[in-house]
Amino acid sequence: MGFREHEHSVPRAQKSQITLARATLFITIIVVLILLSLEGGIRVWSYYFRSSHEIYNASKGRYEPVPGVHILGNGPPLIVNSKGFIGVEFSAEKPKNVYRIFTIGDSCTFGIMEYTYPGVLHKMLHADKSGKEFEVINAGVEGYHSGFALARLKEDVLQYQPDLVTIYVGWNDFMKANPENLAETGRYTALARLMEQSYLIKAYKKVIFSYVRPVLAKPNVVNTTDDLHFYDTFESSEFRGNLLEMIKILKAKHIKALIMTRPTVVREGMSEEDIKRQNVMFPWYGNAYSVNKLLSLHRAYNRMIRSVAEHEEIPLVDLDAEFEKYDKYSLFWDTMHPNEKGQRIIADSIYAKIQEML
Repeated sequence: MGFREHEHSVPRAQKSQITLARATLFITIIVVLILLSLEGGIRVWSYYFRSSHEIYNASKGRYEPVPGVHILGNGPPLIVNSKGFIGVEFSAEKPKNVYRIFTIGDSCTFGIMEYTYPGVLHKMLHADKSGKEFEVINAGVEGYHSGFALARLKEDVLQYQPDLVTIYVGWNDFMKANPENLAETGRYTALARLMEQSYLIKAYKKVIFSYVRPVLAKPNVVNTTDDLHFYDTFESSEFRGNLLEMIKILKAKHIKALIMTRPTVVREGMSEEDIKRQNVMFPWYGNAYSVNKLLSLHRAYNRMIRSVAEHEEIPLVDLDAEFEKYDKYSLFWDTMHPNEKGQRIIADSIYAKIQEML
C-alpha cells in the first residue's frame, strides 16, 4: 500500500461522525436563522404595525402614544396631543396659577379622557371652587411596567414642571414577570432577562397562556390556605427599586408624589363560572394558574407598594382596600381594568387625598 493511498484512507465510522457533525451544525445554523428571522419579524410588527395609536421609539426603547385623533371603537375618539399625552394641548411652560398633575400608569390609566380616572379627576378639580386652577395630564401608556414608567417620568414628564405625580403601576410586572425567574436577590438572572426580552418568547407565552391553556386546563379554584400564602415572602427588587427611584427623583425636585395600590376583581372563593363571567386573565406563567395563588402574588405586589409609601413617607391611596367596600364584580372589565364605575371610584379616592394634601 503506497503512502498516498494510506493517507487518504479514513475509517468509515469516522467519516460517518464527521458527516453527522456537519449535518448537526448545518441544521443548528438553519434553526438559529429561522428563530432570529421570527424574532426580527415579530419585533418589526410589534414596533410599527401593532397599533395605530402607539409606536415604538427606538431612541427611548419603549412605546409612545402617537399624536393625533384615533378612532378605537364606537365611542369618543382617543385624542393624543402633540407632546404625546392623552388629552388636549397644554402649554410647555406651566402658567403661574396652575396646579399641574401628571398621572403615570399603564392601560388602567391610559384611555379616552371622558372614561378614565385622569379625565374624571380633571372635571372634579375644575368644578372645585377653591380658587386654584388644575390641569390633570394623562401620562399612562398601555403595556408599561414599572421600568417604563420610570423612564416616562424622567424623559417625558419632568420637563413640564408637574406639581404632583400619581403612580399607578405594577400589573405588567405582575402578569409577565415570572417570580420563578428571579434570583434570591429579587432580580433577573442574565438568561432569564434575555428570555423576558425576547419578543418571540413573549408571543409564544401569549399564545400558550392566553389561548391554549384555557382550552386544555382549568384554573385551580380550590380555596386552600397554602396557595393563599404561596407568595408571602416574594419580593421583586426591580419593582421596588423602580418605585423608589421615581419617588427619589420627585423628592429631589420638590414635586409631590402619590402612589396607589392596584385593585383586582379576583377574590377568594371564585368559581369557574365567576372566572369566565369576569374575564379573569391569569399571569403568563404556569405557577399562578390558581385563584388563591394569583391573589397571593397580587397581595405581594401591593405589600411592596404600601411598604415603599410608608418608608418614603409619601401619600398612599389604597385602592385595593377601597374597592373591597363595593361589589367588585360590577367595577371591572377583567382581572385588573376598572370600568367606568371603577374609574370613578379611583378619581374620587385621588380627589379626597389631594384635598388632604393641599
